[in-house]
Amino acid sequence: MEIWESKLQVGKVYDFDSVNGKVHVREHKRHHRRDNAVGRVENRHIKEFCQSLLERSEQDARYACFIYTERIIFADVETPELSSSPVKLAAGDAVILLAKHVVFNEFFFDIGKALFINVIDLMPYGTSDI
Repeated sequence: MEIWESKLQVGKVYDFDSVNGKVHVREHKRHHRRDNAVGRVENRHIKEFCQSLLERSEQDARYACFIYTERIIFADVETPELSSSPVKLAAGDAVILLAKHVVFNEFFFDIGKALFINVIDLMPYGTSDI
């Protein structure tokens, strides 16, 4: 992580749905999946948000890594719909790491093949086995 933070990372941005409020979440993060995985609507919003950060980056960042620090799925009981079940929304707080490069000496950070993984699933392995 030291190489990433000191040599490659050029910025860090925060996205707090807890501050943005329900209107923002209703507009951008409707959850249509039966499970709690990130769906197409939420994924599209994340990609568009990261792309806008890259375009506005003063440090000429070329890569963005979106990391949820907290994420919940909840029913939006305030939105009337034709169906009897309420609309689900996904919300969370996140940090977005911006990088200008992903290669330093012999180290390559392949963020293009990054996966959605719950931190709880990684915890049993500790930091030395990842």
